Amino acid sequence: MDRPAVRYFVGLSLVPGPQSDAARPIRVTQGWLRASHRAELPELTSPLRPFHAHTRADPVEPGTVYRLRVELLPMSFLARRGDRIRLQISNHDSLIADAPMTHFYGQKTGTDTYHHDPAHSSGLRLQERPR
Repeated sequence: MDRPAVRYFVGLSLVPGPQSDAARPIRVTQGWLRASHRAELPELTSPLRPFHAHTRADPVEPGTVYRLRVELLPMSFLARRGDRIRLQISNHDSLIADAPMTHFYGQKTGTDTYHHDPAHSSGLRLQERPR
């Protein structure tokens, strides 16, 4: 029996601080990855940019923990003092927040577990522009 594909959607938003005129978070960038296509090409991968070849599918086994690096689309934004950066990780697009750029893959079944502890660290790497 084929297992459903495990997909991850990552969004980065700027949440304006109290000094801003913006009324709500501003979507800065997004990225997505099918977990079975997590293999990276070492010669093209850098600490700030994973490069996924998408040449083969490595099955995802239930109960196994995998390290996934999701590339975000190139972006540039200015965060001022008091602003916050919000990282959203999900197993589907938000039909509200991501419209009209959404993907529909059918009904999702099952559960996903996100590990974040000393044994399974997670993080967001952003490059700061020199002054």
